[in-house]
Amino acid sequence: MGKVEGGMKCVKYLLFVFNFIFWLMGSLVLAVGLWLRLDPNTVSLLGEGGPETFFI
Repeated sequence: MGKVEGGMKCVKYLLFVFNFIFWLMGSLVLAVGLWLRLDPNTVSLLGEGGPETFFI
C-alpha cells in the first residue's frame, strides 16, 4: 500500500478515534454490568426474586 495523503489521512485518524471511543464505551458498559451482577448489594436485583420492572 502506498502512502496515505490529504483527506484520507484525516479519515484514517477519525476512524481510529471513533473506534477507540466506541470500544471504550462498550468496555465501560460491560464493566458496569458485571459489577452490578457480582456486587453482593445488587445481586438480588438481577436474580429470580428481583423486581420485573426497573424504574429510574
